[in-house]
Amino acid sequence: MNKLRMNVITLMAVLFLTGICAMSAKAQCRDVWVGQAVNEIIGRAARGSGDTGECNYKLYGGGKWSSYEDLKNKVRASFFAGDPTKTKERCFGAEGSGCDALQLGVYDFKAGRTTLSNGWYRMWISVGSIKHDNCCISNPNGKMCGGSPSAGQAEKNAASSLIAGGDRNCVQEWDKAFWDAADGRAWTQDYSPSGVPDLTIATNPRQTRSRNGTDLVKFETAETRRQSAPKGQALDVGDEQFCASGSATPYNVPFTQKKWIICN
Repeated sequence: MNKLRMNVITLMAVLFLTGICAMSAKAQCRDVWVGQAVNEIIGRAARGSGDTGECNYKLYGGGKWSSYEDLKNKVRASFFAGDPTKTKERCFGAEGSGCDALQLGVYDFKAGRTTLSNGWYRMWISVGSIKHDNCCISNPNGKMCGGSPSAGQAEKNAASSLIAGGDRNCVQEWDKAFWDAADGRAWTQDYSPSGVPDLTIATNPRQTRSRNGTDLVKFETAETRRQSAPKGQALDVGDEQFCASGSATPYNVPFTQKKWIICN
């Protein structure tokens, strides 16, 4: 009796696990390389399964590539080249949406963006904007990420009152980006308006914390991993890893109770 019961339980467990594996396999891209490349470049799983959606291998170089690195380049190009709806990741890491910088009210004035003689942009960038852009990769409907039409409209409606739109992700990251810009804790970096960011996930991401002490998004892309604050730049306490030197000195802001750090 007990032996029969054990056999039945074992059989049920095998069938259950087999079903899970089948569902997992069904949810994955048929071409394993495609799924892996999308995950590396975009920082999340491909949206689709089998050969549908972002798993469709024909989206990447017509389904032809010479190596895995070639496939990754084609995935990157598919997501960010030529399609105006996919250029929001241009100027990745900078303050503002894409290369649009910070829009001030109804005026067509881009705060924190200067057009250089070679056509490039010199833009504000901060720890908050770095964290927010990375967060939006995995959470396209997060606050001020604009990943879907409904979320994008919600952001437009909410922008003037600074109310969080979207699915409530990336809220702390956006708030940090806002206050970094407002308090002068942003530096500048030059961007090509047609440059394609490297969104491969970095193996050594830098960490920071929000103003209420909770951890912000933990992963970082290779693109922002190369972006660091120069010597003398003011940052939030706890953002030492974002200094080019990797170290900073405590700083009390005059006539206030604010405590910052200054990059060494």
